[in-house]
Amino acid sequence: MIHQWRLLRWYYFATPVFWLLDVVWHVRVRVAFLDDFPVGRNLYYALCCAIGIVVAAAPRYTRQLAFLESATNLGLLILSVGVWYLGMLDWAAGPGVAVPVLSPWQLVNFVIAAIIAAVSYGLRSAAVAPHDERP
Repeated sequence: MIHQWRLLRWYYFATPVFWLLDVVWHVRVRVAFLDDFPVGRNLYYALCCAIGIVVAAAPRYTRQLAFLESATNLGLLILSVGVWYLGMLDWAAGPGVAVPVLSPWQLVNFVIAAIIAAVSYGLRSAAVAPHDERP
């Protein structure tokens, strides 16, 4: 279980690296959504950096914050795919058939966010599960 805590903490401590990858090389591993809203994407990175600071200062909030952030990340990613799909239907019905493709980084972002959600949920479940009382 200690390894899971470390994974969550390092996930947030690595946010500046993910942010740098996004800004310099346009590799959006951490925040694959909000492609058309760079200000929103930067605000999301700033929020994740703030979570990293809170996790360092008050580790007891790690699993709750990780679960909330990863659930939000997954929800926004699913929403962005849904908006892309609706746009694709409009483009397919129009005279031009050029359809933008989902990036592989969106899949990577989905997998990373799903792993963090699963780990934080597992830690949360372990914390609230009743302990065996054996005589």
